[in-house]
Order: sequence, then C-alpha cells, then structure tokens
Amino acid sequence: MGNVLIVDDEKSIRLTIKAFLKVDGHQLYTAENVAEALQLLRKHTMDVVVTDIIMPRISGVDLLKRIKEITPEIQVIIITGEPTVDTATEALREGAYEYLIKPISKKDIKKTVFNAVRIKKLGEEKALLAEENKRYQENLEEMVRERTKALSESEARFRDMSNLLPQTIFDIDTKGRMKFINSNGLKTYQIPPEKKITAINIKDFFIPEEKENFDDFLKELRTDSGIEDHEFMSVTRNGVRFPIHLYASRIEVDESIIGFRGIIIDITEQKKIEKELRDYHSHLEELVEDRTKQLQEKQAQLIHSGRLAALGEMATGIAHELNQPLAIIRGQAEVMKIIQRKYEDPLPDFSEELETIMEQTDRASLIIEEMRGFVRRYEPSLTHTDITKPIDKGLVFFREQFKANKVKLSVSIPGKLPKVRVSSQQFEQVIVNLLSNARYAVEVMAESADAEYQKEISLKAAADKDNNMVIVELKDNGIGMDEEEKERCLEPFFTKRPVGQGSGLGLTIANGIVNSFKGQLTIESELGKGTKVTIGVPIAG
Repeated sequence: MGNVLIVDDEKSIRLTIKAFLKVDGHQLYTAENVAEALQLLRKHTMDVVVTDIIMPRISGVDLLKRIKEITPEIQVIIITGEPTVDTATEALREGAYEYLIKPISKKDIKKTVFNAVRIKKLGEEKALLAEENKRYQENLEEMVRERTKALSESEARFRDMSNLLPQTIFDIDTKGRMKFINSNGLKTYQIPPEKKITAINIKDFFIPEEKENFDDFLKELRTDSGIEDHEFMSVTRNGVRFPIHLYASRIEVDESIIGFRGIIIDITEQKKIEKELRDYHSHLEELVEDRTKQLQEKQAQLIHSGRLAALGEMATGIAHELNQPLAIIRGQAEVMKIIQRKYEDPLPDFSEELETIMEQTDRASLIIEEMRGFVRRYEPSLTHTDITKPIDKGLVFFREQFKANKVKLSVSIPGKLPKVRVSSQQFEQVIVNLLSNARYAVEVMAESADAEYQKEISLKAAADKDNNMVIVELKDNGIGMDEEEKERCLEPFFTKRPVGQGSGLGLTIANGIVNSFKGQLTIESELGKGTKVTIGVPIAG
C-alpha cells in the first residue's frame, strides 16, 4: 500500500487514525504540527497526507498549499471538527483530495485513504509512462510497440483501479461517445450491463438546460491542456437529478486530441451542508431577535402578574379600610348642610366647603371602586351593539365642558356602522376615560402655548371591512408623551397628572375592557404634538 502521514495536534486522534489504517498495510507516519510534518515530508516520500484543518500557528490549509507547491502529486485529505462552507471550499479549491468531518468513522477513513493512494499510484504510473515514451522516441517502431504495451497495461490497471473508486470515471471521444465508464458510473446512471458503452453519449448525463453549458466546457478543454472543472446538474436514466462536480482533461496522441477523460463527483451532501449553513447564518440574527423578544415578553408578563397580585391585595385593603370612614365623612357633611339650612344666621355659610368635602369623598370612593374593578376577574355581558350609542353617551358628559372651555370638538361617525359584540356600558366607560385624558392634555398644553394655539379633540369611527373590524380613533393636539411615557402609559397608577388629579387607572382600565372584547387598543404620541388612540373591535358575526 502507500506511505501515509497523519498530522493532528491531538494525540488521541493521531493514534486512532493510525490504528484504523495500520491493518491495511500502509507505512504510517505521524506529526503533531505543520513544522514536524514538513520535516517528515523532506525525509520520506509520501503518497497521502491526512491533516486536521485547525492547528496551532499554521493551519491544515496552509500545509496543503505547501505540499502542492513542493510535491503536488501527494493526495491531501482534510479533516475538521468545525465544518464551514468557507473552509470546505478553500480546501477543495487548493487541491484537497477529500474533506472529512469529525468524528470520522473507521470505514470512511480507510476507504478515503485507500482511494487516495490509488489515485497517487495512478499518477505515478502515468508519469512513468510518459518518461518511457520519451526514452523510446528515437526508435519509432520500438517506441510504438513499447508504448502500445505500456498503454495496454496502464489501461488495464486504470480500469481495475477505476472500478474501485466511488466516483464515476469515464473516457469519451471528441463527439462525447463513451469509450469507458467504471462500474460505479454504470450503477450511478442506472445503465444496464448489456447496453453497449459506445451507444452512450455523455450528454445524456446532463439535464437539458445544462447541455449547452457542457458544450462550452468541452470547448475550453480543447483550448487548454490543463484540467478543467465545473459544477453541473446531472440526471440518471430514470430521471433522478443530482448536482455533480466534473473534473476533466483531454486525451492526446501525437499532439492530436482524440478524446477526454474525467471524474464525476456527486456533491449532493456537500450542497445540502452548504444550504444548511447558509440558512443557519441568514436566520441566526432573526432567531436571536425572536428569542430575545420572547424572553422580554415573558419577563414583562411575570412583572405584570406580580403587579396585579400586589394591586389586588392593596385594593382589598384600601376598600376595607377607607370605605367606612369616607361614608362617615360624607354623612357628616350632609348633616352639616342640613344644620346650615336650618340656622343660616348667625352661622357662617359653609355650603361651598361642604360641597367640596362631599365631592372629594365621592371621588375617593370612585378611585377605590376603579381599583377593585381593575383587579376583579369577571366575564363582561356582551351583546350585538351599535357602537355609536355608547360613543354618544360618553360625549354627553363633555360637549358642554368643551364648549365652555373653548375646546374644538370634531366628531365624524357614519350614519350606519356594522354592529360589534361589546358591553355598551363598558365601551361608554372607555370613551369617557379617553376623552378625559384628551381634555387634560389640551388644557395643560394651552397653559404654555402661544395665543394662537387652538385646543382640538377629534373622534372618528369607521368600518374596516378588509380586517372585519370597526375602528374608533380619538386624537388630540395636547402635550403628548415621550418614549418612556408611551412605554409605561398602560401600567396601573402611571399618570402625568399632578397628585390628586388622576388615579392612573383610566388607560389601564380602557385597555383591559377593549381586550375583553377581543379588540385592540394602540397609542401613538409625540411629545408636544399630541396623542392618537386607536381602538379596533371585531365586527359581530
């Protein structure tokens, strides 16, 4: 067999491969780095070098390049535990015989080394034959006789060795008619043994779209004496398509081209790996982004769940502790009003102050009820509703207020909208909450704006039949929100209003109500330019 050099910085791998190959009778040498390998190559004639691609200081690809510069006929087998398309392509481009991926099976390494040695020997025999032909040029008759004999013997050996290779080996004439094809080629292309080889044209090995490309390939071979290679899409007699890499060179006799010889390598697995690597790299960023988003959403859900749990406990405690004293305060205020009416003189007039006490106790009770309603779990009573009715009811609370405070209100609602499945009372609450927020936003904006500023609030409703929804849009030109405020505006108790002027539950409750209708509430806002709230509610089926 052949002389084989094993190069790997891991001793266990060197010993394992050596043990695998020893039984085949190879003369084996080992090196743990490229420098040691180059010393052995200077001392001994090698047929095959098996090298790891990743090693300290100098890589296996660099060793491959050095070998091809010094002794190009040595067959180099690249092995790696971290395959990439780039390393595989570079190794094969630099002339590697094969590219194996760790862990390497005993069968694969034995078979690959065996074939590589055969290829090396074949090259040596071809070189020897060329040398013999040169020596016998002075005696034409003897040269022809000797060369014919050598060619005959070489052809026999070539055929024997070709039949051992897993690739398709072929000889064709200048018209593409088959002169020789090895046993693997007959099997790959499903050619019956009884079929005459000369009746086969190599163009039958290519899909119709590739035949013109193959003609161009042969033209290049005619003008270039070297080895040409190209990838094609091949096809068997039964119509099975698969990608191949074709290596070929021309056959010359007395400087005349009499045919072509080549090797066809099935690269189906290589293409599969390349595609998987491309897909992996192209989607890696997307996968990381999606996973990060999922983790962030899960974290937000956990935080929100914790807030709701704490809110539930707090609301229950507040309701228990505050409702009774608030009721007593309000009751006493009402008693004082009765007394005030009976004894108007000489008692001072505290009517306005008593009304304030009663209003504020009512407001405190309402805040407590909103908190309890926010954390209470219940299924709303949903009916097929004309959404304009709860909108109109919500507007009743604000039309006069807006008019008195010079707020321009624009309402655009079609005469007839598809019905939606909602709770009319709860949707009215949503409208009231959003109008209250809009009113506050424009009032605050007016305090710092110039005299030309016009407070504006618009409310629109329309059917979006493409998405099977009714859309309600409420927009103001008030103070708006910055990015942080937009992120937090749906959180319980988050408010931009001063202490005592808002509970921070209006938007949170509105969003919860809309979600219970299987709808969606979205918010667009820009600081100093206003806010737009869009509600989408599914049309009732």
